[in-house]
Amino acid sequence: MNKILRINELLESKDFRAKPGMYLREKKISLLDAFLAGVYYSIDTYGVDEEIFLDGFHDFVAEHYRWKESTAGWKNILLKECKGDEEKALDEFFKLYDAYKKKG
Repeated sequence: MNKILRINELLESKDFRAKPGMYLREKKISLLDAFLAGVYYSIDTYGVDEEIFLDGFHDFVAEHYRWKESTAGWKNILLKECKGDEEKALDEFFKLYDAYKKKG
């Protein structure tokens, strides 16, 4: 029986949000992006079933900030909008992630 990877449960957990450095080493949006890239690599490499958790998130973030397109990706959009502040961008990620999940 395949296990389903539910990365959204981690992203939504109080522990992850309160102490992101325990998971990412430092509170930085770039490290979250790298962490999630590793998750996707594992999914592809080991054939883990996944629950889709960020499908459409690039577009959601771009629309939120009224960008014409999302090709820069959510991490780069957040960094630009937060004037390069990695910690602020990570905080903003969680706010937008919550809004995205509510939108359904």
